[in-house]
Formats: sequence, C-alpha cells, structure tokens
Amino acid sequence: MTLSLGAGLSLPLDAVTEKLAFLGRTGTGKTYAAMKLAESMLTAGAQIVVLDAVGKWYGLRVAGEGPGFAIPVFGGLHGDFPLEPTGGRLIADVLTDRGISAVLDVSQFTHADQVRFALDFAAYFFQRKKAEPSATHVFLEECQEFVPQNPMPGEQAMLAAFERLWKLGRNFGIGGSLISQRPQEINKKALNQTGTLFVFQMTGPQERKAIEQWVSAQGINEDIAEILPKLGRGEPHVWSPTFLGMSKTVRIGAKRTADVSATPSVTSGRTKEKPLTPIDGEQLAKEMAATVERAKADDPKELRRQIAELRRDLQKRPSAAEPERVEVPVLREDERAVLLAVGHAFDQVVAGLTAVGAVQQAIVGLYERYGQPNGHHARQVPPALRVGVLASSPRPVGARQTGRPIEARGWFAPPSSGLDGARQKILDVIAMLGVRGLTPDREMVARWLGIHPNGGRYGSNLATLRAEGYLEGFDLTAKGQAAARTIDTGLTAARDPLDGTQQAILDTLASDRRTRFTRESLAEVLQVHPNGGRYGSNLARLRTMGLIPDRGAIHLTDAADR
Repeated sequence: MTLSLGAGLSLPLDAVTEKLAFLGRTGTGKTYAAMKLAESMLTAGAQIVVLDAVGKWYGLRVAGEGPGFAIPVFGGLHGDFPLEPTGGRLIADVLTDRGISAVLDVSQFTHADQVRFALDFAAYFFQRKKAEPSATHVFLEECQEFVPQNPMPGEQAMLAAFERLWKLGRNFGIGGSLISQRPQEINKKALNQTGTLFVFQMTGPQERKAIEQWVSAQGINEDIAEILPKLGRGEPHVWSPTFLGMSKTVRIGAKRTADVSATPSVTSGRTKEKPLTPIDGEQLAKEMAATVERAKADDPKELRRQIAELRRDLQKRPSAAEPERVEVPVLREDERAVLLAVGHAFDQVVAGLTAVGAVQQAIVGLYERYGQPNGHHARQVPPALRVGVLASSPRPVGARQTGRPIEARGWFAPPSSGLDGARQKILDVIAMLGVRGLTPDREMVARWLGIHPNGGRYGSNLATLRAEGYLEGFDLTAKGQAAARTIDTGLTAARDPLDGTQQAILDTLASDRRTRFTRESLAEVLQVHPNGGRYGSNLARLRTMGLIPDRGAIHLTDAADR
C-alpha cells in the first residue's frame, strides 16, 4: 500500500515514521498537502496525531468530494471534547492506550496555556511510546509555535521535549510533519533532521535562505532561486535525497474532505458551516473514563481533595470508647535478651531456613506467656518477629504451589476479626500478592479485586484498615496477617478476576512460555489489531496485576504461577 499525494507522487507506507516538512507562504497549499497526506494515512489505518495551532484540521471530519473521517477533535471551536491546558499527559495516555488518531486543537489557548499543554503532551507521549512502540505520525501545524528557533522565556522546556521527540522518536515508531510559512523561525536542529521537504512558492529572502541552507547541507547542487518563485498554488518542489531519492516539482491531488483551510476572501462572504462526520462520542467517553480516573489519582490536587474528605468523614464519626486497660507482664532482662538474640539470628538465616522447629517452639512459648506483641510491650520484640515474617519451610526450587495457607506465614490462626466483606477481601488479596512475590499498591490490589482504584468506598476501606492497625501503607501488620484468610494462588486463580479477552491473552502466553511476544506478534495470534484501544487496555491491566512485565517482551511473569 502507498500514500498517494497526486499524479506521479506516491509515498511508501513507511512515511508514517519518517520526518517531513511542508513549507510555503500563506495560501500556496502547504496545509492542504499535509492534510492530503493525513487522509492517505488514515485510509491506510495508520495512527495520526495533529497538534493544530490554527484551528483548521477539524476539516478532516467535514465531507468534501468524499466522506469525512471519524476522527475525534479535542478542543477548539469544533471540538467533540474540551481540552484543558493541564490535560497534556491525560491526552497522551488516551492516545497511547487506545491507539486512536486525534486532532488536538490548541488554537483557542493563550500562548502560556498552549506551551503548558504542548510540553506535557510531547514529554509524556514520548515516554509512553518508548514503553509501547507503535507507528504514529505527528503533524505540527505552524510548527514554529512548538519548535521555535529563538525560544522565549518559558518555552525552553517545551522546545527540549519536542527536540527529543523529533530526534529519537523514530526509534519507537514516531514520525512527523513540520508545517510552516516561516521556515527561518523553525528550530534548526529539528529542520535539519527532516529528510523530505515539500517546498511551495516562496519569495521572501529569509524564507529562501533557510531552504538554501537545508538543500546545501544535503549536498544538493541546485539553484532554488530559479525554482521557488515559479511554483504555482498546490505545486511544491519535493526534495528527498534519501527517502524518496527525488528532486522534482509535483502537483498535489484533490483531497476527499472539505478545504476548510482556504483563506476567506472578501467576495466569498461568510463561510457556511458544514456538518462534521459523526463519531461515537459516548463510547469514546466511556473508554476514556479509566484513563481520566487514573490521571486524577496521580493529580496532587485530587489527592489533597480526597484526604480532606477523609478527614471530614473521620471528624463526623463518634469518638472511640476509651480502650480497656489490660495489665501484661513485663519481660525480664534475660528474657528480652533471648528474644533479641533469636530475632537477630533469625534475620540472618530466614532466607535459607528449611527447618525452624526448635526456634519456633521457644518463641511460641514466650508468646504464649506474654501474648501477641502490642502497645509498649511490642517495642521490646525484635522487628523480624513483630511483623510476622517467620514462614514455613520454603518450597523446592521450581515447584508450583497453590492455596498456600496464609496462617503458615505468621504465628497465629486467623481470629474472628469482625471485618466486613470488602475489607476482609482487601487483606486476603494483599496477603496473596505477597505469596506471589509482588509488591502491592493501590491500583494492583484494586485490579485483583476487580474494582476501580479510585473508588470512594475502596479508599475509605483502606483508610479504615490502616486506622485500625491492619495495614501500614500496603503492608500487612501482624494484626493484618492474622486476619488474612487463605486464597488460592497459581495460574488458575490468576484468571478469576479477568474478563474473557484478558483470560485469552493469559492462556495464549501460558500455552507458549518459551516465546517472548511483541505487541504485534501477540495481537496476530489473538487476531486483534495491535493498536486497538481495547487490546492496549487489556495489556495494561495485566501489567498492573504483575502478570506480565511492565515493559519489553510480553510473557508470563513468575508471579502468575505462584
């Protein structure tokens, strides 16, 4: 498949990951040509992202000689969804997770807001693509707004983010097009890394000098002063010494969508608005919800709001009754020394201990006399014993084990704790994750429970478990370990919280453990699109649960079998 721009000019599909530029004075057709290329890429099923500082790229949704494309528009006067200056990271997440194309219209932002959004988007989109590479073409309309040659105060960080994306992005599937009427204002590092130029009519000496410098650096011996002034509207000269191996003047073919980028004239009157091609905005909003909630969870303002709500909730609760005071015997110095010595010795050998009989009996005898360590008494007990790290004999290397008793990891059988079902399940899952060798966090525990990590009830339950001494962060205390119940482990149990599609991914990886899949090769086996948003979300959940690695090749982790 090729990307047709006009008679005698077709680009290979690899152009999606190439660096191009469309340069020319106002009204010569540079944006029209770039949109023609975008249409061809969309038709081929490629992902494109447009950062539009002018507000014309919504035209991809407007029918012309052919139907418009169902591409969502964020922001601007024709947006399907609002675009906030603080939303750069959120949009990067949405586009990476779902693999969708989009127009990001920043034309209604103030300059400061535009810089803030562009910085966050460029930096985080690059980071996400490094972890999940896929072919994407980024169009920068009036690119000197994002990669200026002479950055103003406050623009340096944005320029650095785009320079990094432009310089290294191709390694992770990111290509792009620079679009500008003022090539002399484009950052030279970005322009010099561009391998193909579509240059439209130019008459200004500064503009032509910038083109001459690029042509000379490519080792091309041509007199552009004879070429550029003679070019007609929609008729660029293409210089592509390496990628296309050409230097010739071409004519851009007609677009299928409406030409909303055309400059209004005095005689044309007010342009009549044409309807946008509809998109399934409701479905897109639903699929974006998880990404929005995750972004809120990482937002310090949102976290402060949730903390304030929890404090108000605690203040409304009735004061706890004065705890009953119970006299407990105090350890003698010789007994305290025994506990400290045993605890220190156990810390040294716990990793390889295969039999703890005599040591366990001695310590259990002390606990039977003095009770479970708590209050001021707990301070006298060695840390290794106080947090309940003593374990039964380790299993042989390579052996699989399911349903390991939680009580075997502590000293006391689970008491009748009086916890409600939701809080009990949280403790059970955290204990199970410890058996699997995983380090629990808020999102991991929620995904194993099959609930949303930012749910209010979930947050309240965590706060209560911590307040009542069952949890420290996401680590079980001795009280929490005693309350946790047995949960089956192993691969079969790992499938239970998953939906059918996620189970299919797990089963595929389990059936071929020697293969290290890429995103694309696994998608081929599953017969799904590698850039599909649902597929990406399913992989993200399995990563969050610790069942597949966070990055790199896709395969089952050791935690899946434990």
